[in-house]
Amino acid sequence: MTDRPQLHALADRAGILPSYCDITGRQHFTSDESKVLILGTLGFDGSTEESAGRCLGRLGVLERERILRPVRVVRRSNSAAAEVSLSRPENMAGAVEWRLSVIDEQGTSHTCDGVVDSDLKGAFTLRLPALPGIGYHDVMLVIRGSSTERTARQRLILVPDQCWMADASLDGRRVFGICANLYSLQSQHNWGIGDFTDLSALCAWGGQKGAAFVGLNPLHALRNRGGEVSPYSPLSRLFRNVLYIDIHAVPECRESPSARQHVESPAVQVIIHQLRDATAVAYEQIHALKLSVLRTAFDHFQSAHAGGATERGRAFIEFCRQQGEALARFASHCALEEYFTGRFGLPRNWMSWPAEYRRPHSPAVQEFCLAHRAEVEFHKYLQFELDRQLRAAADTARASAMSIGLYQDLATGSSANGSDAWAYPDLFVPAARLGAPPDDYCKAGQDWGLPPIHPMRLADAAYRYWTNVVRMNMAHAGALRIDHVMGLSRQYWIPPGASPLEGAYVRYPADELFGILALESVRQKALVIGEDLGTVPEGFSRLLESWGVLSCQVMYFQRDENGEFLPGTAYSPRALVTSTTHDHVPLAGFLSSTDLELRRRVGSLTDQELLEEKDRRARDVQALLRRLELHGFPSSRWTPADVAELCRAVHHFLCSTPARLVGLMLDDLAGEREPVNLPGIGPERHPSWSRRMPVSLGELFASPLVELALSGASDRAERR
Repeated sequence: MTDRPQLHALADRAGILPSYCDITGRQHFTSDESKVLILGTLGFDGSTEESAGRCLGRLGVLERERILRPVRVVRRSNSAAAEVSLSRPENMAGAVEWRLSVIDEQGTSHTCDGVVDSDLKGAFTLRLPALPGIGYHDVMLVIRGSSTERTARQRLILVPDQCWMADASLDGRRVFGICANLYSLQSQHNWGIGDFTDLSALCAWGGQKGAAFVGLNPLHALRNRGGEVSPYSPLSRLFRNVLYIDIHAVPECRESPSARQHVESPAVQVIIHQLRDATAVAYEQIHALKLSVLRTAFDHFQSAHAGGATERGRAFIEFCRQQGEALARFASHCALEEYFTGRFGLPRNWMSWPAEYRRPHSPAVQEFCLAHRAEVEFHKYLQFELDRQLRAAADTARASAMSIGLYQDLATGSSANGSDAWAYPDLFVPAARLGAPPDDYCKAGQDWGLPPIHPMRLADAAYRYWTNVVRMNMAHAGALRIDHVMGLSRQYWIPPGASPLEGAYVRYPADELFGILALESVRQKALVIGEDLGTVPEGFSRLLESWGVLSCQVMYFQRDENGEFLPGTAYSPRALVTSTTHDHVPLAGFLSSTDLELRRRVGSLTDQELLEEKDRRARDVQALLRRLELHGFPSSRWTPADVAELCRAVHHFLCSTPARLVGLMLDDLAGEREPVNLPGIGPERHPSWSRRMPVSLGELFASPLVELALSGASDRAERR
């Protein structure tokens, strides 16, 4: 680093970390060039010492002029929760009268007042007139000097000590569940993509087998076109993918003769059977077909239920009220995108729209929504029906005696050209991209192409976006997995025009974000699982533990320095344990090196590298067999190519660990060999997130081989 103290001070103030340690312990320093570029995306000019100094000065002035922080997140058990710190304005001399009010979630107000001595300068502390329970409250302050009066408002978020704890859900038991990629499910009724009726069937079957949960991929809204099908790069993390609607379960599709005729027409039936028989999810075709039926269903809804004339109509009105402005913005974005794409042929990217439509509260957008009210309402209706069908699946899980039920997944970010980035334009930083630094898994680093969230503006907006994201994804769930949970503490930003090698970590307000996560977790009675794989900062595991967040442990990665698989006793009781992940190969493919052959086919491995990787894989397979033999499953009793027996042995091993949760992969039970995703490989080279399961749910439920593979978890099956 050069001698640029003002730049370094500004970077520190903005949260840019000066260095980080990789997984080998080697320290990497953030260059001045990266600091300048990242500061620029945050709205600060650090190009010279003079400009950096001016930015620091402006930040100092803003801080001194701010009487109260806009938001405070604090554990309610903390003695500081009952106090509020404020700053005396510089131009307010003499004694200061104050009045302090707390308005709790129910709207009850408590007020106290007093006088601050004229000799007391700078910041001082007042006690709140009352301390509400956990939740979202407002603090109102009025201060009066001899010649001036100032008011300030603070969002006070009082949170529990920890997230909802496993003991509260499990009563001390160690349990297992089934982890599935919902879109990949085959059945005799779906339209080429798994839907929420399939999910209900999976919950009912899993409950019969003693599973405590069904784990899912993120259900976030996608564009469902071209390469925009990754559940980890969604349009929005607040709303869901319309393709998961089961058309046959929509009330209006049953009530409407037009909708029934549409579905039952020979032409549509031919398409449905083709989609159902396909080996890959035809996202765009399914999207077009389902929306054509759902528009007819919505027409019937408007004539039969709109205006609150029926119970269903009233439920829709209440859903829209609860979802509020977030749903209105999402639906407006969807309607605008269809308008500009369909009428003018513009790209499906809000940044290509005319400038007056690029902000959600512009007069042009308001006029559009009034003129196209039915289209906006249609997209609200889709989310309403998605919520109803997901709730029905959760009800099935509960009726099947699952102690956790649905375990949902939250992606780490959303697309730059998506709904969230349009709906909250001041919150996202489109010039930068999120990613990961180089490691053994990806030596060039990773560029996820997702815009980061501005940490200062996130706080200035009282964390409302984060609150909504957590609340929406915990709806109807007994557990929530947070993808790349380290992002609540720091995120790896890649500057504009740079590669992942030139990125830097940016600090986030971890305690505030975890506090809100804990509050929503306790209210929903949902466990929280943090995916903490990769470059994990020092002390982060203790942070997770302090907030009651479970860790993730993947069998493939649980090795010693010699590459040997660790014994079951080495696993953490505070973990969800699985054999693999969505970015890695199922057990059958691990044995056969299917993933390596696939990587060679798409060009990410040369012939020589393939040979080297296959040699390494053969050693890994032997190491796994040695661990299973030590666990009581000698391969001399079975052929390693016998996937069902291998699954039984692996499942028995995983279920013997102290981990509270074990996730059995549905792909493993079905004998699938290919991974669902090849990280770093674009859709033009490989259609990730599109592979369907090799067998239907009915065949899977009836298969004796699946029964054998599942029997490894019998010791953890819940006793009724």
